[in-house]
Amino acid sequence: MIRVCCLMRQVSVSRPRFDTRGLESADVEVLSATEWKKWKAALSPQELGALRLWRSGAILSPTRFVKVRDPTCPFCASEWASARHLWAECPHFEDRRQQLQTEVGFDAGWWSRQPPCTSKSGWVTFDAARTRGHRVAVSIAANKLGIDVVLALDCKLGEPPAPEASEGRHAA
Repeated sequence: MIRVCCLMRQVSVSRPRFDTRGLESADVEVLSATEWKKWKAALSPQELGALRLWRSGAILSPTRFVKVRDPTCPFCASEWASARHLWAECPHFEDRRQQLQTEVGFDAGWWSRQPPCTSKSGWVTFDAARTRGHRVAVSIAANKLGIDVVLALDCKLGEPPAPEASEGRHAA
């Protein structure tokens, strides 16, 4: 119980922001699941760095610094390349979304039905799947795609994520 309270406090925000919508329904327990821990432990240092950026909502999408960057998607020329666009809509990532849908067993509309807390930082809500086991699986899928988005953007924009500094400090 104390662990859950600490996790909930960790995801709470003092001022509501659009990208935190849905966070009040996040299933923080998925981060304690053996499957999540095994998946995360198998990531490379570069993937861990990308996961840290994704989970913190710090993805450097073209819309993040719209005053200094063109907000156009570098992959499909959409006029507004937000993290949500890249994660749920961009045709460049469609094959990966389909692959993850097949692996985990959810429909194509799942991506667009997720709240901003999922599409911007990988927090999965109780509405994402009926069972805890399936929420763990969709959480891993959501974060796999998040990692892919971060790494693809970094390749396009030339800003690689810093690898994890130490094995003991990994982002959730």
